[in-house]
Amino acid sequence: MNDENIDITLGLFLDGELSAPEEAEVRKRLAEDSAWQERLERLQRASRELQSFYSESEMEGAANEAEQEIIVERIVRESTMEARRSTLLRKKPSPILLGAIGIVILAAGFLVVRRIQAAEPDAGELVERAGVQLKDRFVEAEVKLPSSLRFIEELGAASGMLSRARCVLRFGPGGLFSLSVSDVDTGEAWTKFGYTGEQAYLWRQNEGKLRILDKNKLTESSLVRLAHSGWEAVLMGLEEAKQHPEALELVGKVQGTAEETLWKVRLGGPQVSGRARYWFDGDGNLRRIAAAGLEFVIHPEVKLSPGDFSLETVLPGVPVEGGEDQ
Repeated sequence: MNDENIDITLGLFLDGELSAPEEAEVRKRLAEDSAWQERLERLQRASRELQSFYSESEMEGAANEAEQEIIVERIVRESTMEARRSTLLRKKPSPILLGAIGIVILAAGFLVVRRIQAAEPDAGELVERAGVQLKDRFVEAEVKLPSSLRFIEELGAASGMLSRARCVLRFGPGGLFSLSVSDVDTGEAWTKFGYTGEQAYLWRQNEGKLRILDKNKLTESSLVRLAHSGWEAVLMGLEEAKQHPEALELVGKVQGTAEETLWKVRLGGPQVSGRARYWFDGDGNLRRIAAAGLEFVIHPEVKLSPGDFSLETVLPGVPVEGGEDQ
């Protein structure tokens, strides 16, 4: 049997389409012949690479993983259907089939070369670096607010809706914190909370005044609690991931924007208490996080200092009215 027929036979074996006697004969050959074993391993690797190739390119538009699996199954079955029929009928495969097989081999080879050139990163190293990037550092991130009516009043905009809200969080060493909610279209600010290192404050557009608060009263705001609890979940998840690197999975490259692709890492499994997803750019910088039901988009290009959290910077020219709310 020549190499081409061996590959076809092994392909039918992997698909479970051989008769019982034929399958027994193949298993016997695999146990005795190292050449057959090597060709089986090569086919299995090519199958995995091919599925990954379609998953990363043509199937980005698939609605979910189940739909992607259906697409892959259809592609594989349609591309090998003629080979199966040819083998069963002892016919020579057509030139069209041989050309299609050649394209598949080239595509799989291209993917292997691309991955080698891309120097696929280590998930544990990426997440450990993210912990350094975020812990006790200046960070700015945008967060998507959940669709809940209880936040409408806090936004301080009579006609404001959550679908139009842009929420930007800033954190710094020593508890520095600011939260700003504005109109995504106009940039008009609706609400601002924060802690300057000395004072906590609240400003709402519809009130027209800045109130100095006791720091503990900041947490009476649902928005502030949401921001803090979400961020704490992110930091705790990074710590757990560092302690349990086996709970991390490098999913692969995904499309971030029209111009950028990101490495995606998933945290999960019985070893950890939470679930999270992380996206990194080509330089290993954390760009997005999904954890505790929230999604944070990190702005690494923003460079902050303690002065960016002062009242003069956050709310320039706004007088303090109504005294301290102690």
